[in-house]
Amino acid sequence: MKKFLKKHALFFVILIWGITLRFFNLFELPLTHDEFSTLFRTNFSSFNELIEKGIKVDGHPAGLQVFVYYYKLIFGTKEWVLKIPFLILGVGSIALIYNIFSNWYNNTLGLICAAYLATLQYFVMYSQIARPYSSGLFFILLLIYLWNKIILTKEHLWKNYLFYGLTATLCCYNHHFSALLAIIISITGIVLSDSKQRLKLVITGLLITLLYVPHLPVLFAQLKLKGLSEWLNPPDLTFISNYLSYIFQFSFLVGILLVGILILSLLTFQKKSYFSIYTLLSFLWFTLPFVIGFFYSIYIAPVLQYSVLIFSFPFFFPLLLGGIKDSLTITKWIIVLSILTVNTYSLVSERKHFDIFYNSFYKKSSEDAILINPKNVEFIIDGENIHKKILDHYLAKKIKKTIIWADHFKDYASFIQFLKSNDKDFLYYSAVFDADPTLIPLILDYYPEIIFQKNYYSGTNYLFKKSSEKPTNSRYYDTFNYTLKNFNFPINAEYSRNYTNNLKSIVSRPTNFIDISLTIEEKYTGNPTLVSILQEGDSTIDWRGMNFNLQNNNLHNHQLKIHLPIKLSDISIHNKQLIFNTYLWKKKGENFNVLDYSLRIRKGNPIIYGLFYPF
Repeated sequence: MKKFLKKHALFFVILIWGITLRFFNLFELPLTHDEFSTLFRTNFSSFNELIEKGIKVDGHPAGLQVFVYYYKLIFGTKEWVLKIPFLILGVGSIALIYNIFSNWYNNTLGLICAAYLATLQYFVMYSQIARPYSSGLFFILLLIYLWNKIILTKEHLWKNYLFYGLTATLCCYNHHFSALLAIIISITGIVLSDSKQRLKLVITGLLITLLYVPHLPVLFAQLKLKGLSEWLNPPDLTFISNYLSYIFQFSFLVGILLVGILILSLLTFQKKSYFSIYTLLSFLWFTLPFVIGFFYSIYIAPVLQYSVLIFSFPFFFPLLLGGIKDSLTITKWIIVLSILTVNTYSLVSERKHFDIFYNSFYKKSSEDAILINPKNVEFIIDGENIHKKILDHYLAKKIKKTIIWADHFKDYASFIQFLKSNDKDFLYYSAVFDADPTLIPLILDYYPEIIFQKNYYSGTNYLFKKSSEKPTNSRYYDTFNYTLKNFNFPINAEYSRNYTNNLKSIVSRPTNFIDISLTIEEKYTGNPTLVSILQEGDSTIDWRGMNFNLQNNNLHNHQLKIHLPIKLSDISIHNKQLIFNTYLWKKKGENFNVLDYSLRIRKGNPIIYGLFYPF
């Protein structure tokens, strides 16, 4: 035992490190949007109802939903209780990847891969989420462990084939992409097997097929859903570079360390080790799921996102570092401790994982509201469908009676009328990530002072105050300010003066808002449209317009005001040279005076999508 512990001492350091990162502050781990979705779709009185109403309507296989359905009946629905199995499987994946790559290549590569799996946010975060990603990664790595026994070490025991078949079935019931990779792995196994193995593998394949047959009605129903096109765009050629940047935490330090290890690998390059069947397998198992998902997303329906590639990503490491020589013990310690230290620093300080992930917007929406004296505050929460159910889950009884949901207002005009007639001095507004950005400028017309803006992943909480004098709110705005006052819009003109500029010259962060406002005389009876355009060369990236009649925002002093905010965090502007243009359009024959035409850059929420994008 002592000899074993001494031989694998560095691995156990990695394992304990990985456990610590995953189980840190266990009882404060919040449920995410997708976990709530899973929970809500298990609230049925029968198994058949679960299948029809909870699984067929979703895009994932039945495995996770069925597991959670029965698991919560036994253990309950506390956040940490639901996450425990996935945390354990996340830790198990560290052990499996160490075993697999140590046997395929050498102990050094096994330790390096285990260290990355233990510390990268990609793997840490998905271990902390009760969804099919941590489980799928574990099942795939377990499948390869068994594949090695059958194909490589020729252990022709029926139990190995039986466990292989059961594990492959779990991959199929877990996620469609883990099923895809399990099929690819099995096909390569058949190709590489000898005649004695091939018969047993075919029998194992028949077992997997028989076990999957009951799921076919679910699969056929889900194929009709046509992917995730309601909210997911097809990938473009920048997907893979963006994905790798995300994996390595958008970090210069993490990147430099990886390059350093790559240089060491090249300096000690083992040609025989790198140009082996294992590197070919890694290439196939890493690239095929990506290529299939990429073209399926373009030509059939969007399905490709970062999460679904977690099952195949471990095979990226042998492609990059598979030629590294097995190092001296002291060198291994230096490499591994460097990976653990740098990645953890990046995770904690650069990605702020334990601040962003643990401070759930859904929970903070109610907690921030509770801290406010409710007597003179109006509470509005903007969240529809599942967001509303999640927020309602957290709302405390003491404020629940006073909450107004934003979808209570049928249009902008009814919301404006509510703001006009409200006698409360403060307004608390909690906005989920897909809330209508127009509501905040409208609120500022009547509650012009921003007391606070609290930023979280997936949402933002605001407190506004009425004021006799309009405050500057300077800390919530950039210094850029464009104003044009008192000009006439000629009767025969369709387009007003426009404002055009390079987007980067007016916007400091890609998560900010461009607030465009226009004020005219109330007596005007037409319906002009305020327009904004973002262009890259001859291509229009974003076009939007707002008609005056939609808002009907009559201010004091007989003025009519309209707002057109642009939420840049919802527009693909990264690495693009965009031109911003805004103008007013009306029909010919209409004549009126523009009293105020202004642009301001309001600071947005830099971490609104901070778990997946740089900030």
